[in-house]
Amino acid sequence: MYDKSKSLYGLHLAKPHISKEDMCLIVEGYTDVMAMHQSGVENVVASSGTALTPGQIALIRRFTKNVTVLFDGDAAGMRASLRGIDLLLEEGMKVKVVNFPNGDDPDSYSKKVSSTELQKFVKEDAQDILAFKADLLSVEAGDDPIKKAEMVQSLIDTISCIPDPIQQSVYVQTVAARLNLQEGLLVSEVAKKVARKAAKTKIGGRNVQAPQYEEPPIPLAPIYNAEPLRSNRQERRILEDNLVRLLLEHGESMVTVEVEANEDETTNLDVTFAELLLHRVEEFGLNIEDESSRYIIAQYTESIGNGELPSTESFFSGTTEDVQQKAANMLVNRYSLSENWEHKHHIFSTKEEDVLEQALSASTNRILLHDTLKTIDAVLEAMEEQGITSEEVNRLLTEKMELDKKVGKLSADLNIIILPK
Repeated sequence: MYDKSKSLYGLHLAKPHISKEDMCLIVEGYTDVMAMHQSGVENVVASSGTALTPGQIALIRRFTKNVTVLFDGDAAGMRASLRGIDLLLEEGMKVKVVNFPNGDDPDSYSKKVSSTELQKFVKEDAQDILAFKADLLSVEAGDDPIKKAEMVQSLIDTISCIPDPIQQSVYVQTVAARLNLQEGLLVSEVAKKVARKAAKTKIGGRNVQAPQYEEPPIPLAPIYNAEPLRSNRQERRILEDNLVRLLLEHGESMVTVEVEANEDETTNLDVTFAELLLHRVEEFGLNIEDESSRYIIAQYTESIGNGELPSTESFFSGTTEDVQQKAANMLVNRYSLSENWEHKHHIFSTKEEDVLEQALSASTNRILLHDTLKTIDAVLEAMEEQGITSEEVNRLLTEKMELDKKVGKLSADLNIIILPK
């Protein structure tokens, strides 16, 4: 029997494209799906005019956890669509939204612009759901204190739907910075909301214990013990993000470094971790590819040149949304395991701030290793070209041998094994 709550219009055509793009676009009706397909956007489905259901979300999760909801341009439609977003978040989905201008919907907008312009608009204008909701409700609330309070409560409701406590923390920081609210107040209210929800949920007749901010999960660790990453732009950005995270989280920390006093002597010098990190970036000639990461590093470079460090707030005022989102994502609370947890489970953690120089070395070495492996791939491709001379082959072999030595040293420093290509 056909069950509308467990069906998505266009899914049979969209499945391979959703998997390929690692993204599912959700529209309201079947005419929107057809219009998007005609414009070359094929990773799109419709909820068939109903609010999204858990069954429909489960279908999407088979292919991706990333969704972008395409809103109609009218305010009433956006508010109605927002009510269905919380369920997506509860199911662990990562949600962005696109708001079409001038009252357009996907169907009407696709008829006004070219296929290339539509695809570019959907990709580049996607906003994080919490940032979008905060901006939308702020405009509606204006200076009305009662509406402002209702707006904050609505945002708290949405944040409390997110099952991952780290992601919750990121959103709390983002909303607090965006609306100039006390972060501690938001943390407290979200925790209360989560606890009330958990108290209503029963598994096997037992109440489910609500997550507690006092004993969060194991902290975000430096990635130097992770398996080596493949060479592509997305993973290069992940490595850059880790470097920027270290800078934002620990830039003010003081570290002691050894410097040359003269030809025969060295001396210890206390510097900020930000100064050390920027020195390493320059020393190794690291090229930061991501624009928002380059901006954050440039801000630190300029501020340190003026004898100070940039404030956290400077990344949320007068900057692009990409910079604001990156800063919020990186400024995750530095969780630590509670003493009770350590005694109970015999797990003793090393805090990242205690091993900053090692974490920095690991982060820069990861980027250098990534780039070296990418260069080796280019050398191997060049050796396979038609008509290549024996002299050129010998030159490339010599270059590869030097690159292999570099990979060997970097992998040894990282305590990982890289099989030769």
